Formats: sequence, structure tokens, C-alpha cells
Amino acid sequence: MFVPRDLRTEVERARALLAELVDEGALDASHGPGPRSAALVPDGFSRAGLELPDGEVGFWANRQGGFTVRCPVDDTPVVAAFARAHEAWRARTGPPPPVACTACGATHRADELVFRPEVAWGPFALVFGQVGSAAATPEEVERVTRALGPCAVVLRRG
Repeated sequence: MFVPRDLRTEVERARALLAELVDEGALDASHGPGPRSAALVPDGFSRAGLELPDGEVGFWANRQGGFTVRCPVDDTPVVAAFARAHEAWRARTGPPPPVACTACGATHRADELVFRPEVAWGPFALVFGQVGSAAATPEEVERVTRALGPCAVVLRRG
């Protein structure tokens, strides 16, 4: 999944990219692999599409039962503090919630914390399903970031 880091990125930019990929033959009309799909995702994929959040901002993670969250200052686990802050951020508007770190005593922006595997907050996610490789190619990343701006790449199963 490619999640724009700029919360103001308009979803129309992603829709325009999908339309370009159809025109170029990388995607077919239903956003499945087209005859030129290997130029975009060499190891194959089943479908491309958009995921939109319930609110203005969405949170994307691996969906595999969790991730680690660590303080960016001293690498101490801060999962509980992050979980409380994230749960309180119910409106899903504005930037991710700040996290009061019990380890170092500072308050960190959520996007400053160290997550393993990667997570992302954004206005939407451009998703390539059932990809053949866990790594996006430099060409794929360049194509998407040219259209959407800097993106986080989040891997997930299911």
C-alpha cells in the first residue's frame, strides 16, 4: 500500500494515476493486471485500487496481530501509550495523535515513533493486492510518488 504522507493529498490524484495506468496497459479496465503490468509490478499482482478512511485521515498497518512501537529517543517500547493516544483519536481528523512517552518523558508526534513493521496515516491508500514480492521496485515507487508525492509503503497480508 502506498499512503501519501501529506494529509492534504487529494484522492483525485490517485484516481488520475489509476486512469493513466489503464491507458498505458499496466492495468485493465477493472484495475486488474493489464498486458503491460510487468512494467509496473514485475512480480505480479491481483488488483489495484483505493482504500478510503472512515474519517478525513486513515491508519494503515499490517493486519497481522500487531506491531512494535518504540520511543525515538531511547528505543523503549511505548505500545501502551501509543494505543491509548490512538484510541482517543476517534474523529480521525487532523494529524495522528501525540504520544506522551513514559520512557523518556517527552511527548512525540505519532509519526516520529519507530514502528516495526511500518504503519502510516494518510488521506487514502493506493493498494496493490497479492503482489508477488514484498518490496516495491524503484520504478513503482518513483511512478507513485511522482503522482502522489512522498508516500509510506505499508505491507500487509489479507
